[in-house]
Amino acid sequence: MAHNGVMAAPTAGSGPGFSLAGVPIKVEPFFFLVTGFLGWSGAQDVGFTILWIAIVFGSILVHEFGHAFAFKRIGIRPSISIHGMGGTTFGRGDMSTGQSVFVSLAGPIAGLTLGLITLAARQAGLFPDTPLVNAGVGAMLWVNIGWSFLNLLPILPLDGGHVVESLVVHRWAKRGQQAAYVLSIVTAAAIGIFAWTQGFTFGAILAGFFGFQSVMALQKSNEPSTKEQVEAGLDALRRNDPASAILHLETARQANLTAEGRDLVNRSLASAYQSTGHHDRAHALLAELNNQNPPPPPA
Repeated sequence: MAHNGVMAAPTAGSGPGFSLAGVPIKVEPFFFLVTGFLGWSGAQDVGFTILWIAIVFGSILVHEFGHAFAFKRIGIRPSISIHGMGGTTFGRGDMSTGQSVFVSLAGPIAGLTLGLITLAARQAGLFPDTPLVNAGVGAMLWVNIGWSFLNLLPILPLDGGHVVESLVVHRWAKRGQQAAYVLSIVTAAAIGIFAWTQGFTFGAILAGFFGFQSVMALQKSNEPSTKEQVEAGLDALRRNDPASAILHLETARQANLTAEGRDLVNRSLASAYQSTGHHDRAHALLAELNNQNPPPPPA
């Protein structure tokens, strides 16, 4: 149950869709398979399994609407995807650190609120005293209170991980991002080991999956960014080291550059190739520049 702040697409998901309170929602069929398996493995009862799926679906929807309404509050249009790993709320737009933390916490707060309302209703004796209802109320409390607290752990892509990420990236930029990944890996490993020793196999697998994602993200974060590659290439040119310049600038050239950035990289690469005697490659780069920037038509 996570949110993403700046996405390339306004909606996500490959399953059937509908709209609720103006928010587009996609539901992937895999959600029902995974959720049904969890409910069935816990009770071996068809009635409870159906109730469990309904409870999890409704609870995830409430959680994600917490994120969605927070997005709306700051002027970002949200969309929701419900999938086999829970749910994700997407929004396209830039957010300040405070806004990002606000959006991250809104989901768990919504879930906790629903859980506390359910607890109060049970304490007031508003639910019938039957085995199925009691099991359903217990599931409601676990999903909305238990999962909400677990979701606040500093593991990416959980909401607690996003809160930590927002705070440390604001303070330490790239080093902060890497610190968030490291904390996510350590916490996921600890939770995974604990879940495994307690017989919670699915929880251990989920923690391992999240930890693996953070490991891969940490490795990628150690790679120089496109901006760093360009700066290193230009510095190599200034030091009269065209071979290093070519290495860095060719890497940067593969990225999705702006028109100005591609112009700078191509001109710098052409200069580096000229210095190393690769005149054909230099001419090809300059010809590409001419094609991108055709001369103005005659008056």
